[in-house]
Amino acid sequence: MLKETIAIHDNYQFEIKLSLQFANDGRQSTHNVETYLFFPNSLCINQKTLSRESFFGQMKNYIRLRVPWVSLEDMDKPARPLARLERFFEQHTTDASPSQEEFEDHVKILCLTTKRALRSLSLKAAASPVELATNVAKGYLVRCENILERYRNLSASIRTAGLDASPAFAYGDEFLSIVATYYAFRIVDRMQNFPDHVPCAQTTSALVQFIHKELEYRVNVLNAVVPRTNCDNELFVFRWSMLKKYMSSALFLEIRERHDSQYWQQAIYCFAAGAAMIFATAIAFIWQGHYGTLSAPLFMALIVSYIFKDRMKDLLKASMSSWLRRILSDRKLAIYRNFTSPAGICKESFDFVAEKSLPSEVAALRDKVHMVDVSNAFRSETVLRYRKDITIFSKADVLSARGFSDGMLDITRIGVHEFLRYMDEPEEPLYALEGGECCRVSGSKVYHINMIRIQHNPEGTRCRRYRIVLDRNGIKRIERVR
Repeated sequence: MLKETIAIHDNYQFEIKLSLQFANDGRQSTHNVETYLFFPNSLCINQKTLSRESFFGQMKNYIRLRVPWVSLEDMDKPARPLARLERFFEQHTTDASPSQEEFEDHVKILCLTTKRALRSLSLKAAASPVELATNVAKGYLVRCENILERYRNLSASIRTAGLDASPAFAYGDEFLSIVATYYAFRIVDRMQNFPDHVPCAQTTSALVQFIHKELEYRVNVLNAVVPRTNCDNELFVFRWSMLKKYMSSALFLEIRERHDSQYWQQAIYCFAAGAAMIFATAIAFIWQGHYGTLSAPLFMALIVSYIFKDRMKDLLKASMSSWLRRILSDRKLAIYRNFTSPAGICKESFDFVAEKSLPSEVAALRDKVHMVDVSNAFRSETVLRYRKDITIFSKADVLSARGFSDGMLDITRIGVHEFLRYMDEPEEPLYALEGGECCRVSGSKVYHINMIRIQHNPEGTRCRRYRIVLDRNGIKRIERVR
């Protein structure tokens, strides 16, 4: 089954990350996920207050490749990003012009995987006792120096290959230096808590020397800015943001919205108009045969046929459009890599469903009443269904050749602004006793939105239930309901 994580992005958005795996046989793979949101009636969320345009307007979709996981200990092994970058230059002679795009991909993947490995090691040091943290810090220092030295030794090969015009190598050098010193700072911050531990103090001193050397290198060799005390460091933060976006550009895929359903909708409108016109014309011919071309009954028949023709057209348009929405998506997104290579298709649809129409597994999971859900036992809810079907065209072996992971990460951010409109004030005045005296206190007024996500895969079906707790000021927390 697909791995998913749900977390709060900010006060008014929560984020759903879904890990998509490429098919092992190289063929396209399809992933289907349905999300059911259960709103209490007090929030007034229904077909009249929440339209498709409003729902999709407060939603953001990102689809990107996953950052490959490589431990820092394995970073310089033959099949890993650093060795792959070195082998890239060995495979190209001066007669064969290497691909600048492939070179930049290798640099970006190396930087992103190194950053992930350094972060993991710094977290391990922060959570370990002093002896283990010291050993982790020593390994961190040795491997960082090795990676930076081997990377910088490639500068001569870049000039020989004629890739000087690409800014990737210089940006990668600065990126690696920044992440290496940043996570070294975090390890030092942890180890400074043990000044009496001699091995720890010695390792801390070596890390500080490493940081000092890298800061000087960025200033004197790369002509870059570094963080300073007594300064807002605006330029450094801006440049670091630019570097992160540049490196992550190798992972993010372009999304283009399509409107294929509009053609079917216009076809339905044409069919409805034609059927209504056939009805009106048939009435006119039949009446004309009985009463002639100029008669009062024919005149009345034409008026009645026109009235029914107009109503019939609208009725057919409404019923067939409803049927069309059940088989087609409301929004279709085409996924591209490098702006030209199709990578997949994402289809989304949104509608309100009756509780009696819920799938049995969703209804069973919703009926597991928690103490905070007792109110829903006697109060009906409005159920919103959001469906997403993702078809991936890309093959794992094509992307892994450049060091990419064997899957994608689908990121959906859903805003809750429309859900807060009819909420009460976030605090209610209450009274309590404290030391025998009466005092005023406040209580939080919250609303619970239950969310059930169901995955359909060849391996089977899996349901998970979450509770989104909100008040007038936004999202307070998200709980997994077991």
